[in-house]
Amino acid sequence: MRLNLLPVSLFLTLFSAGSASLIGCSAASPEHQASASSVATEATDCSAYAAAAVSASCTACGDSSCQANGCYGGRACNTASNKCEVLPSRCSADAGSSEAGSAGPVIVTSFETPSSSGLQPVIDAINGARTSIDMEMFHLTVTAVADALVAAAGRGVDVQIIIDQGNWNTATTQALKDELANGGVTATPSSTAFRITHEKSFVVDRATAYIMSLNLTSPYVDTRDYAVVTTNAGVVSEFLAVFDADLVNAQNSTANTPTLSSPYLAWSPVNSEQRLAAFVESAESSLVVSSENLGDVPIQQALIAAAARGVAVRVLAPLCDENADATYDLPFLAELDAGGVTARAMPSPWSPTQPYEHAKMMIADGQRAFIGSVNFSTASTTDARELGIFFDDPASIQMISAAFESDWALGVTPPDPSAVTRRRPEGGRHRRVPVGRWPPPPARCAGGSPSPPARVPTALSPRAPPCGRLPARASHSRPGCR
Repeated sequence: MRLNLLPVSLFLTLFSAGSASLIGCSAASPEHQASASSVATEATDCSAYAAAAVSASCTACGDSSCQANGCYGGRACNTASNKCEVLPSRCSADAGSSEAGSAGPVIVTSFETPSSSGLQPVIDAINGARTSIDMEMFHLTVTAVADALVAAAGRGVDVQIIIDQGNWNTATTQALKDELANGGVTATPSSTAFRITHEKSFVVDRATAYIMSLNLTSPYVDTRDYAVVTTNAGVVSEFLAVFDADLVNAQNSTANTPTLSSPYLAWSPVNSEQRLAAFVESAESSLVVSSENLGDVPIQQALIAAAARGVAVRVLAPLCDENADATYDLPFLAELDAGGVTARAMPSPWSPTQPYEHAKMMIADGQRAFIGSVNFSTASTTDARELGIFFDDPASIQMISAAFESDWALGVTPPDPSAVTRRRPEGGRHRRVPVGRWPPPPARCAGGSPSPPARVPTALSPRAPPCGRLPARASHSRPGCR
């Protein structure tokens, strides 16, 4: 069981329940430890908790949520117990956090698709850039976005983009490549060492980060996606460090990742699998999940374990995954259903009111959330360059929750895969790639881990048309990678 190899509570209570800030678990000086030695774990003396400014990590932390770079999840190092503990709300000011009152990064704004504004928030961000735009993007085809990037370069903004090499090096993107190059935009195909570069994020003026689940492509009009915007210095600096590393990776066909320290970010192929599984483990009463692709073993097992301990777990995925195998998600939904998770599939055809479920999202206990490019599949967590963010902003979570509930109401009982047409729609969003490149073969479930059931023990809903009835669309991306 692979899950047992992971820290059981890596993200236990990822964000504290009160107004505590997420700070580093820091080893205090010997004098501080001596003065705090008589302070009980439940101490009212906030001096027992090491300040965020101290950079050393806990030396003998007995809690697995204590990592080399600090205590995660709104916890601080109690120097009396030398353990990571939830920082009392009364101590948040003493801790000296720049984001007191929030356990996650401050979210400036958030947006979703489908919406009346579409990709305008992205275009507005580009139009507002003064000095620089650093963007790492799986796919870009929308002319208005390209025009905005060229206009930014024309007014002196340093515009650099890393684009997934498989999507960039095609005949259909030549006109866009020419426009960007002639307009002064530096576009770099991603490293071939990553299966794909699936990240969907950018930073403006080295100060504001946009972390998204959406591609900059035309299907945004009927595709469910989310984005959050933050000025958190740690998030911005870590994005830029990885971006610079990926520029070097692109030149050298390597897949190196610099040292990571932000507790708010999940990166593939480095730590996303652990952090997402641990986030699931942190749920106490409820958990809602949506993803285009499922199947990552630790995440699947964590979802089933959460349901077993009484958490109300709901998972939504596309009925007709726009994949080489349209029924890709159905065995994994069946596995979850058999494990006590309430699973539904979003039927086609897609429309602005019944969108394709592309968002990669989790909300725990209605208070803590994750969104990003990371699908909850093995290939996404372990083989691709991906980025997602954990946060607790109430307004953003309310927006995402409302969209999820709207989509959930349209979801259907996942049918038996054999009852659904497996034919990929003609002219679908995806183009063909060499067999075996994506998605991962079912053999990934081997090696002692339980394979998902071959069939879903439910009848085909009359609301769920065969996948072959999907409307024709322009080419969008690779099978299983959106």
